[in-house]
Amino acid sequence: MPVDGVVLGLHGAMVAQGYDDVEGDLLARVREIVGPDVLVCAELDPHSHLTAKRVAAANFFVVFKEFPHIDFVDRARDLWSIAVRTLKGEIKPVMSVF
Repeated sequence: MPVDGVVLGLHGAMVAQGYDDVEGDLLARVREIVGPDVLVCAELDPHSHLTAKRVAAANFFVVFKEFPHIDFVDRARDLWSIAVRTLKGEIKPVMSVF
């Protein structure tokens, strides 16, 4: 600390006893630690349990395009590229959930 950004490789369907939304809790706790002005992003399975908690805690997500997930490295490269461009001020990603 301090950090400019947090980039996470998640799946989105993690299960743990006692947690309704494991990745949501993880993202929310990361956000609590780094604060509101630090970039937080992650890759997810598009079939993940996308919750309001996750969306509120992250700046953006990149989702896998293939099933089975043979493209997680390619999507991680996309995630990293977007994160770096965001930190450089070249772009400002926004999320919209429908």
